[in-house]
Amino acid sequence: MKKVLLIGCGSEIGASLLSLAEPEIDGFSISDIITSEISSDPKHPQLTGLDSLITRIVIANPNMLDSVKADYNNDIIIVKGKKINIHWGDATKIDLNKIKQKFDAGILATSKTHVSNPEIISRFLKVCKYVIGVAEGQQIPSLYVNLIGVDNIFLHRLPELTGDNRCFVIGSCQTNGWQAQLRPLLELSKDFANFEVCGLEVDIIHPDTPTGRLGTKSISARNQDPRNNLRPSFSQIEMAMDYLFPFSNNVNTISLRTLIHPPGYQISRFFFRYKTRNGKRLTRDTVLNSYNKTAKKYPDMLRMGDLPFGSRGYENCESAAVILTSKNFFKFFDDPFKSKKNNQDSVSELIIQSYVHNVRGYCRSVINAIKYLIQAKQIKCFLPVK
Repeated sequence: MKKVLLIGCGSEIGASLLSLAEPEIDGFSISDIITSEISSDPKHPQLTGLDSLITRIVIANPNMLDSVKADYNNDIIIVKGKKINIHWGDATKIDLNKIKQKFDAGILATSKTHVSNPEIISRFLKVCKYVIGVAEGQQIPSLYVNLIGVDNIFLHRLPELTGDNRCFVIGSCQTNGWQAQLRPLLELSKDFANFEVCGLEVDIIHPDTPTGRLGTKSISARNQDPRNNLRPSFSQIEMAMDYLFPFSNNVNTISLRTLIHPPGYQISRFFFRYKTRNGKRLTRDTVLNSYNKTAKKYPDMLRMGDLPFGSRGYENCESAAVILTSKNFFKFFDDPFKSKKNNQDSVSELIIQSYVHNVRGYCRSVINAIKYLIQAKQIKCFLPVK
């Protein structure tokens, strides 16, 4: 069994990874955790940091109520019968020499600031063969798990062999959801004579995360009171869009944070020019068929929702994106701007509405990224722009 080190076990991603991981299926177990000291509660002096850690796991997934125990004498928690060693300390300062074993991979799940810092993420190579960070990081190679295996000549940047790189970022939760929607379009275009992305847009309803707060501290979206308050913000997807399609004429993201449970919602628009080898034009059914094929082949990546349930209907779904398939939500327009009338190459538009689970769906992408690292004979990633 391969061993993985989890660095950071806060109230969402780290805690949820512990409940969703299935070692016998995944081929690895999270055997150790590095997490910051948790101060004791003066009203409950008999409780320890392990009790607080268990609370994080159970609150993240109440189904874990009877599946998490503690060995207080040895700083161990037992999750679904598996022992996990706890190492208390700041991820940037902890003495890694005190951890007496090596790991096949590490997951850095502390903060975007840590993940995007090459010095912080690389320090864990002392004990881990590979390290992945759960955010975007422009200076670090990207392991976009929902684009693994894509070999599309129309991508401006293609995945390359990693070389000596052993640290990777997997993009944000919303990036993974958006790339799951991009993948079938890339699969469809493999047989085209020409394919050019002209514009990319995505509007997001983003459930609040633990970095939010009650009460207003500043004008930042994360620091405004979330109650009855839609807050305009940015999305890390834009970094991935600019990276994958640097010559696109239009890249635009809008993210509204609001106090709801995951999943959130994305409205994605893809503008592109294309030419099929047989000269035929695309139809909505042709495009939708490509999406159905991809969803069937990669269920962890994509699910097609034939019924327009509200978000609660997909609360336990672990796919990176759930696309609504009815004609009201999945739309394709061939030459909607009537470009041909002006003797220009026509631009087509694909509009997709989908649910993106920023916790369960994202954690499944993290697990799949680790599986890829420990199983693949040749690892490919998207290298940073020099």
